[in-house]
Amino acid sequence: MPIRTVPGQEARYFLLCFDKDGLEQREHDGTLLSGQVLQAVKSHPPPTDVIIISHGWMGDVDAAIAQYDRWIAAFTAVHGDAAAATQRDPNFRPLVVGLHWPSLPWGDETIPKRDPCSWGRPRPMGRAK
Repeated sequence: MPIRTVPGQEARYFLLCFDKDGLEQREHDGTLLSGQVLQAVKSHPPPTDVIIISHGWMGDVDAAIAQYDRWIAAFTAVHGDAAAATQRDPNFRPLVVGLHWPSLPWGDETIPKRDPCSWGRPRPMGRAK
């Protein structure tokens, strides 16, 4: 449910977590992160692209975070793709949303509280330099 910054990068993403019944889990303050996702979509300037990522079977919260951090780090490391996206649209501003659903029997479904070292406000993924 938090907003995560990929370690060693500026790329950030929303992590929406769902429970075994398919209901969005609430933040520690009782709010739903999906409300912040909607605000980000309606922001000015709005994102040009919304990218939804989801893991496969046998994953808990920690596994989802590790996998999404690796995926997004790999996305931002391909500078040619970032350059092509920025060339196609100079205002390229993707918004990334990772979905987590409990799929690991007896996995740890504890949602991490915000940690100033790795959580924060969402920013666009890295731009071409």
